[in-house]
Amino acid sequence: MLTKHRNKVILVFIFVYTFFYYGWITLLDTHEYIRILGGNLLSITGPFLATIWLVQTYKRSPEADRPFWLFLSLGTFSFLVAEVFWFIYETVLLRDVPYPGSPDIFHILNLVFYLAAFSYKLKIVKKHLSIAKFIFDIFLVMTVYTTFFWYFLIKPLIANNTVPPFELALSLFYPLGDLALLFFILVLFVNGRDLFHRYTSFFLLSGILLQITADIGFMLMQNANHYISGSVLDPLFVLGVMLIGYTGLLQRESSPDERTNVLCDESSGNFRMLFPYVYVSVLFLYMIVNASTLNEVTLGAGITIVVIIVRQLLVLVENKRLIQNYDVQTRELLLSEQRYKSLFYHHPDAVFSLDLNGNVLSVNEKGEDLLGVSREKLISRSVMQYVADEHKENVRVNFYNTKKGIAQHDEFTITNYFGRNIYVNVTHIPIMIKKERVGVFAIVQDITQNKRNEERIHYMAYHDTLTDLANRTHFEETLDERIRQSKNMNEPFAVIFMDLDNFKQINDTYGHAAGDELLSEVGNRLRLILKDIEHGARLGGDEFTLLLTGISSREDISSRIQELSETLSQPYQIKDKKLTCIPSIGYSLFPEDGTTAAALLKRADDAMYANKRRSKHH
Repeated sequence: MLTKHRNKVILVFIFVYTFFYYGWITLLDTHEYIRILGGNLLSITGPFLATIWLVQTYKRSPEADRPFWLFLSLGTFSFLVAEVFWFIYETVLLRDVPYPGSPDIFHILNLVFYLAAFSYKLKIVKKHLSIAKFIFDIFLVMTVYTTFFWYFLIKPLIANNTVPPFELALSLFYPLGDLALLFFILVLFVNGRDLFHRYTSFFLLSGILLQITADIGFMLMQNANHYISGSVLDPLFVLGVMLIGYTGLLQRESSPDERTNVLCDESSGNFRMLFPYVYVSVLFLYMIVNASTLNEVTLGAGITIVVIIVRQLLVLVENKRLIQNYDVQTRELLLSEQRYKSLFYHHPDAVFSLDLNGNVLSVNEKGEDLLGVSREKLISRSVMQYVADEHKENVRVNFYNTKKGIAQHDEFTITNYFGRNIYVNVTHIPIMIKKERVGVFAIVQDITQNKRNEERIHYMAYHDTLTDLANRTHFEETLDERIRQSKNMNEPFAVIFMDLDNFKQINDTYGHAAGDELLSEVGNRLRLILKDIEHGARLGGDEFTLLLTGISSREDISSRIQELSETLSQPYQIKDKKLTCIPSIGYSLFPEDGTTAAALLKRADDAMYANKRRSKHH
């Protein structure tokens, strides 16, 4: 911020300095020596400041840009030395400046160093140049300048047979050097956004054009022997050199990643568009003003040229509008693409882009990790090979529905490259482009751990944590389901209700830890007795229920109860104690003793207590 403010102050200083120069030579017009002395000192001070600015820029520039700023600073320094020699001749020696003379050597070096700077700049950025795109604009401006140079400068010099050869060569070098310099600066001007920072190319062009304009005026006056020191051209020379030096300050104003310039602004874009036609108009006006006769043909030709220029400008304006619309749409498309890539590649879940055949078009990093396969190996491969066989048909149906434009949601198991089974939650979304379905997005979330947690929670909700048998809720639901099946299939079954006769005494004598261990061992023995399709449960405390199948008569249930009683009555090794716990058992048969879960449980419970009472009496 401080740098920008300083540069604005220096720009104001440059123009104030120029106005002061003009004021000096105007107000002291009658005091020749003082006017020349002050004018020469001002002509030295301006290039001196410009050289300092450029040298500072050279020191602070990146290595690749240093030669450009070095050559520019050598150019302004050569101009400074030329002015010093001019000052010595006119102010110290009080002599007319010879032509050709010592100042001309350094004016030539000034042009040579400028050309070297621009040649170097064009060389290092030749890949980014757009000369072909602006060739006609460059050609128009060069044609106008060449026409004026030839008509006013070069042709009179060649036609003057009295000019010595060396002076002629020197006099020709200036306009030819200016034309070469003009070409280089025009190329830089039209490519400014790639070469310089903001406004640099504009002030560089302005400085060079001012110097060329002053040079033309000087040569015209010199050829006509009308030039005097302190003329209106001298401040233009100084202003041009100072603006060139000022570009060094502008280049330091921005960071290297802010490569743009005034050409990017709409107003300056219009200026660049109008720039060549301004020169064509100047040439045309000069032709009209200096025409010996103005007849209908000349007038018609003039109107035609004006119409062509206006028409061309309208075409350029329309082209510019189309290009701006194209740029806006391109930026929007780029932004949309970046958003898509950000969403796709940085999504927290695995995302696959599939064609309509289910082959992978692209996949993010999470998808690679999920399947254990690199992106390169997944491309153009079907994802169905990773889906578990039992789920493939359902996945195909969902994919088919997605291709019809209906988003689908599913959960199934996949097996990745390493053989790991993964439970996934998959959302299939159709990809629509211009209302046409071109593919499918598959967003895949690994829910294996969630599924395990669900299964664990479900297990805990339906099982007794101490014995790993079913709990009351689970047993009652299982019993209800078994009743429905048995009614349809006419298959009898038995419900066992039992408790442990002396469990309370063991629990009170040896403690709850021993009691819990005893219950756990009872659960283990029950699981060994039960068949695969039979069920056992702990209702609470020391109460257990069993659902026995394959029972066709009361004789069958009696043998199973006998087996159950013998197994559970065997001693239990609890820590260092051997404990015996006799069960009391009751049963009920479906459908003889009841056709509902409540009725069967109550009948079995009543039978158990009846057996318990009979045991006590014996």
